[in-house]
Amino acid sequence: MKHLLKFGMYAAILSAVTSLPGFQNSSADAVRVTFHFIAEFIVFLILFQFSKKAKFDFMKNVTLLSLVVLPLNYATEILTRHFVQTADAIPFVFVIAIVLLQGLAYILFGVSLSTLKEKYNRLVTALQVFFIIQGALFLTIFLNVLLPLTEIVIGVLLAVLFFKMSRHNRANLS
Repeated sequence: MKHLLKFGMYAAILSAVTSLPGFQNSSADAVRVTFHFIAEFIVFLILFQFSKKAKFDFMKNVTLLSLVVLPLNYATEILTRHFVQTADAIPFVFVIAIVLLQGLAYILFGVSLSTLKEKYNRLVTALQVFFIIQGALFLTIFLNVLLPLTEIVIGVLLAVLFFKMSRHNRANLS
């Protein structure tokens, strides 16, 4: 589990770096978004494995929800941004529903991090605040332009959390 958490640290750093705003509607932006999705998916997958081994049921269920919603969100983002014909075929209500569901998943994930608060108090509190802010930004839809700011901070904080978890005895659950 220790090596998996260190891998999660690198994935969180990649997630933070790929959160930087890129070129809009270009192939480079599609590659950046794809790498960001892969890094974020790996982070949530590792958090799912950790919460499963640590028997944190609420965190495990919310992380599973994020693992289901995340690919849908990024697929609709890539399709609506870079493929005009597909963007017309995807109902707007479906796109809004996915974005709202992603926002709700981020807020619930922020709340679920309270299971780690005993060992990583201030770090987890900061992560909770930023996940809830990110979820609120998703829910407001029009403030999505501010998401890169929260994603960069979340990526860095998650990297620090993974590093501390890999150093801590609790992470050696395998």
